[in-house]
Amino acid sequence: MSYLLLVLWIVGIFIGTCTNNVYDLFANGKIEFVFVPDPNWNNAFNFYPMAEVNAVESVGHFFMFFILAALLVLALQKIMWAGAIAVSFGILTEIVQVYFTRGADLYDLLADSLGVLTLLFICMLARWITPENYHKESQAS
Repeated sequence: MSYLLLVLWIVGIFIGTCTNNVYDLFANGKIEFVFVPDPNWNNAFNFYPMAEVNAVESVGHFFMFFILAALLVLALQKIMWAGAIAVSFGILTEIVQVYFTRGADLYDLLADSLGVLTLLFICMLARWITPENYHKESQAS
């Protein structure tokens, strides 16, 4: 079941990545792909003022990749592999967007990575606070 959820989540991310207008997708359910075989890379991965960053979009990226990392951890049972795959997928989605009339954005990639890292931190903290570790530390004192 975890693999099915993972595949569905990846497909959903990919559709959101490649659709021409993600706002139109969410507002009207409209999916439109416009492939550009020779994209303009001049505006890819540029820094711009933080004031221009869309906070709602960044929060969406954060949770989208937080959930992706969680599904990967459940499916693979390997925290670090799950993190590496999720961040790599974030990089891939930003690159692929350029071929579908969208821009590659460093702030999106940062939000993706922060979502993954947050999930990894929670997983490692949960592993550290397991009853076995708690009892070992309380017996040592």
